[in-house]
Amino acid sequence: LQDVGAVQTYAFQLADCAEVVVRGSGTEISEEAFPGCNALTSFRAEGKVSLKSGAFGNCNALEGIELNENYQSIAYDAVLNCRNFAGYTQEEGCEKFVLSDGVLFEEGKALLSLYWMQNNDMLVLPRGVPDIQLFCEQSASQREGFSSVLLNEDVQSISARGVPFINYELAEESTFLKAEQGILFSADGTKLLSCPKLHSEYEYAVPDTVTEIADYAFEGVENISFVALGAQT
Repeated sequence: LQDVGAVQTYAFQLADCAEVVVRGSGTEISEEAFPGCNALTSFRAEGKVSLKSGAFGNCNALEGIELNENYQSIAYDAVLNCRNFAGYTQEEGCEKFVLSDGVLFEEGKALLSLYWMQNNDMLVLPRGVPDIQLFCEQSASQREGFSSVLLNEDVQSISARGVPFINYELAEESTFLKAEQGILFSADGTKLLSCPKLHSEYEYAVPDTVTEIADYAFEGVENISFVALGAQT
């Protein structure tokens, strides 16, 4: 694609192209511009490019995208339902994007692909990102679940509604959060913030320090069948 200003929705639907190279001063890849391109194995930016939400969908031969300085912007969910997509890498010397274990964090938002969840045990959250929102592809189930999300002292809040994992863990002491038995609390223990979807306990007793349970704290939890509220809850 040489000096193409925009690639619109469904422009390459089901196209039998194996490689796409963008050259020029600026190209915007719209939502669903490349749906169902099962031969596509490579997308390269040799010119300036922006990727919108769902730019690549069901491109099942696409295993990764290498980011470089030519990417002007990229939506956290630019790649959707590509069953072999392992994640992103970043060209040597490029520090423009926040990546962790192949997962792109764009303004704190990150989408975990099914392939990533099937092939990784722990998501290590990046440093310097205070507010995290984790999402997963809609068809994710217990079969695709992973073990844990590892937080660091920079994380002040996290949402992971519907993401299938077992435990929250903290890499170090935090002034904002703490984890007990894999469940996330405010640092002072008075607010229960989030129970992972695949938490392994069948019965759970809310600690007596808890005075508040956050919105959606137990949403979609699959294994817990009995919850005993604490004395102050």
